[in-house]
Amino acid sequence: ALISNGAALGRNFDVDEQHTAAYGMATWQLDDQWNLISGVRLEQTTTEVSGQVLVTDATTNKSTLQDSIGKKDYVSVLPSIHVKYSVDENTNLRLSATRSFTRPDFASLNPGGTYSEADNEFFSGNTQLDPTYSWNYDLMAEHYFGDIGLLSGGLFYKDITDPIFQSSSIGEFNGKSGVNFFRPENGADAKLYGAEVVLNKRITFLPGLLRHTGIQTNFTAMNSSMTIDGRSGTVPIPRQADELYNITFYYDDGRFSARIAVNQKGAYIEEHGEEAKFDNYYGDYTSVDFSTSFQITEQLMVFAELNNLTDEPLSYYIGSSDRPKQIEYYGVRGQAGIKVG
Repeated sequence: ALISNGAALGRNFDVDEQHTAAYGMATWQLDDQWNLISGVRLEQTTTEVSGQVLVTDATTNKSTLQDSIGKKDYVSVLPSIHVKYSVDENTNLRLSATRSFTRPDFASLNPGGTYSEADNEFFSGNTQLDPTYSWNYDLMAEHYFGDIGLLSGGLFYKDITDPIFQSSSIGEFNGKSGVNFFRPENGADAKLYGAEVVLNKRITFLPGLLRHTGIQTNFTAMNSSMTIDGRSGTVPIPRQADELYNITFYYDDGRFSARIAVNQKGAYIEEHGEEAKFDNYYGDYTSVDFSTSFQITEQLMVFAELNNLTDEPLSYYIGSSDRPKQIEYYGVRGQAGIKVG
């Protein structure tokens, strides 16, 4: 009954997707210091999406269901080259250039749409979405410590074609005005660049029990921009935060271990609006987690875990954090138990 009345069309559709792939690779060891790996992957994709849409005749104002079929057939050429230079047995420099791609997810390809009367929102798909391609360039240096550990840092740059974003507009649907329409679209182009640092080190030079402590951390700073129809200038890539970091301090003597971790992700845009003030954001989020375990015997261990110690909320807002759309609290979560075996 729902479908016959034009409802829930965005959740009722069929997707038939076929993939054919081939890959070739060559390795060249110039000497003890230089190593080169290159290759190319070919992927052929055929996608057919079938469903129904509700069409209203402008003259008679009568609505009828009509079949809708979307087809895509494309070949992706994905070359890659990786160069490694070994400064010494513990230190490497790496340079790579690769081309990658991602297909639209099935939910974005649905031919119909769904209207939520309570929220006055209409979500539709787009059967004509193109895959997103990216040329990726990476430069990285890494050093391995003799007492188990790693320090690495690098720069990266991505040149992206046809990025997918969720467009937002306001219009009329079924006689109701002010309806928020959301639809996935391909942007014109996008760029992403940044730097990252990773450190994993046991602090063995400290005295006594402190020699069993250590730190694991990574930090990534990024900047992104893309061009979309209807917006002047550039906008950030959706779901792309400007910063990410994780810091873990731990103690592990082989029998008793304890870890406390801080994980942070900066705010990012989920859906682009017609103007910057209408962009929908997922707010900045920082969580603190703790875990510990004690090995009583070789077969018996007790453990405990606590998550979200600071009760950090999940927040969504429009344009600015001063205009909250939704805030969710989940409290502190935890578990404790015994492992046998």
